[in-house]
Amino acid sequence: MTTGSTGTARIPLFLPSAVWGAQQQCDPRLIDIKWRLRFAAAGDELEKMRKHLLGRSWIKGFKLSYGHGQRQGTRSAMTLESIDRKIAACAARYRAHHDVLQTWGAALRKPDDWRKEMCPLCKDDIRELTVSGMDAVDGEGDRPQLSWIWRVRPTGISDNDYMSDSLRIEFCKSRARALQWQEECILIQEEIRRTIETLRWEGLQWEQRATLTFEAESPWDAEGRWGYATRQSQIRLQHTMALQAKWTGLVEHLSEGEE
Repeated sequence: MTTGSTGTARIPLFLPSAVWGAQQQCDPRLIDIKWRLRFAAAGDELEKMRKHLLGRSWIKGFKLSYGHGQRQGTRSAMTLESIDRKIAACAARYRAHHDVLQTWGAALRKPDDWRKEMCPLCKDDIRELTVSGMDAVDGEGDRPQLSWIWRVRPTGISDNDYMSDSLRIEFCKSRARALQWQEECILIQEEIRRTIETLRWEGLQWEQRATLTFEAESPWDAEGRWGYATRQSQIRLQHTMALQAKWTGLVEHLSEGEE
């Protein structure tokens, strides 16, 4: 036990993996559980990587067909860059899990069957399922072979179901984002309406205050009060007209996508 600079006692926690790595006695069943957890985690990272690769392939095809112009090209490039970072993160986590599987698998004398599903991940293995138009090859002989990450799949799932499952998930996510954007458009329409109505109501309130009379009020006070109230009413009116001119056609444009 050691004591830190703040006086707090620091007791090292010897987890099963740390005890095993220190060549100390440890129940192999605990290490086996840890190994199986790592195996499942490596499979999850492969699954995430495949989904990101499918999304990148689709975005490349969309960019080739419809992504014309600087604005569309910039947005597509930013989206592809974000997906590339996610793919790199998944690859790094998978390699970390694979190193642990190799080390503990040999110590636990695991059969080599797991190596057929969890192969070492090289940089050239991280490629898309199909060659898009942007990465077209000269001929069929130059077409790269299918990477091993696409040949492994979870047990009990057919090839067709497995390949279409990722696309269905991505479609559901895209639809959820579209519905959320539609809801925000509806809220903006209501905010525009309430802003205009509030300014009109405040203008009417100041007009009514300008016509009020008070007992024992001098002519100079009445004139000053009338001028101030009239000025405030005009400010609301000008603000309302400016906003209506600025938002011309905006409400109609937002209401086009309600369905």
